[in-house]
Amino acid sequence: MERTMTAIGIAILAGVIAVGGYRAYSNPMNARRAALENHLKSIKAIDVKFEKPPWDFDKWQSSIASKPALWEGLVAPPLPPPPPPKQPPDLNAMVQTISFGRQQVGAKVKMMDGKDPKGRFVAEGDTVNGLTIKSIGKTSVLLAFPWEDQELTIEIPRK
Repeated sequence: MERTMTAIGIAILAGVIAVGGYRAYSNPMNARRAALENHLKSIKAIDVKFEKPPWDFDKWQSSIASKPALWEGLVAPPLPPPPPPKQPPDLNAMVQTISFGRQQVGAKVKMMDGKDPKGRFVAEGDTVNGLTIKSIGKTSVLLAFPWEDQELTIEIPRK
């Protein structure tokens, strides 16, 4: 039984080797390659002469370059950027020296300024450093500044 299996294995191995050898020896691409090489050897190179056309390129160049429309821009140059918008005034700088105290007499509140350290009493509607007092609250004073159809406001705490 073992001998039969070994004989069958050897026969199968010999068959596989024989088929591989046959395919390597009788490769159809080798025949096609040889035929193509023979065909290429039979082709002879020939010189082909092309006549130069009787065109005057310099004349064409000068006639095209002399046209004024050639040098005009196809697209108009872009417009300059618009000017930057006007910056609003710095309200913090305008009220830097102003402080409002807790003292109040009626509708007036005490305001201390760098120019007047003792302070003075101001009411709603009064103007201080270009700012109008809009409202007086218990803990803060609201100041307004008209600027380009707007009203800029700043709130200052009372001390």
